[in-house]
Order: sequence, then C-alpha cells, then structure tokens
Amino acid sequence: MKTTVACLLLLLLTQCAYTSKPASNKTGSPNSNSQAPPDNQKEQTIRWETQGITFTVPSDWRKDESISDDEKKTDEKLLALLWRGPRDQSIEFTVDTPGDDFPAPIEVMLERDYESSKSNPYSADLHYQEAGGVKGLYYSTHQDDDRIKEYWLTYRHHKGKAQMVGVSLKGPKADRELLMTIFKSLKLEHD
Repeated sequence: MKTTVACLLLLLLTQCAYTSKPASNKTGSPNSNSQAPPDNQKEQTIRWETQGITFTVPSDWRKDESISDDEKKTDEKLLALLWRGPRDQSIEFTVDTPGDDFPAPIEVMLERDYESSKSNPYSADLHYQEAGGVKGLYYSTHQDDDRIKEYWLTYRHHKGKAQMVGVSLKGPKADRELLMTIFKSLKLEHD
C-alpha cells in the first residue's frame, strides 16, 4: 500500500511540476504518430505507439515537445506525454513501469487506492470511472473558482510489463465538457 500511495504522490508532484511549463507551438513528432486533420475536420486522433494509448483532441491542440518524448524518460521508469490547447488546457499521460509485477490483482490495487485516498484532504470527488473499458480512480484537486485539475489513475499489463497509467486534465472550468470529451476518447491497450 505504501508503494501505491507513493505512486499517487509521484503522479501529483509530476503534474504540479509541469503546470508552469509554456506551451510549445510545435506539432507532434513522428514518434507520436499524430495525424494532422484535414482543414474541414475539427479533431485529431493521437496514438502514443510505444505505450498503446490513443485519444482524440481538437485540431488546434499541440504536443508539448518540452516533456513529450516517448524516448525521453523523466526518471528511470516514468514516461510522459503532454498535449496543450489554446486556452491553457492540457491533457498529460504518465506511464510508470515498476521493476516487478503488482503485489496484488489490479482490482485489489484500485480498491486499496480508493480506501487510502478517501481521507486525502487534497482530493475531491473520488470515484471509480471507466475509460475505454478500463476501470480506474477519478478525482479532482481543489482549485480556484476558474480552473479545474482532475486525474485518473489505473493499472495495466502492457507488453508483458506492469504499469501504472495516470491521466491529468487541466484547464478553465468553462472547458470541463471539452476535457471530459477528450478523456472519454481514451483507449488503453492491455494484455
């Protein structure tokens, strides 16, 4: 359970560290397999090939190259991908691959995380939420009246490795519906 709580804290700290990074005007790199939409299309489908993650964002969103390199690790086992919108919106993925398999089945890990997170004063609206048929924990952190910061966390086995996958959604409160549409487009491959 200490490992799970430590992973949750790591996810929160990672998200806080990147909040102040400026958005990049670069488009996705070939490694991200992003597809530029035709002029008449209003969204683009992004596939993070090496991590088996697919999602859809509006055509005016761009990959933040400053931390989004699926070959560059933020530490020895943590990878990140960040996409930003024009109104200071963002969706960030973190994939943590510990050296060993999980100490318990994924359902048990989620239940333990839920129980240990219920008393966390920094999280609100903690509940189970599915994305692309994968169950995870969804919660928000307290923000000012104009901004949201919401997170989703799950576990999976991908390419034979145990992974914790975190998703962070941030932006103006007025854009919550857009952010949720992006979140609902999420598809995770798993073994």
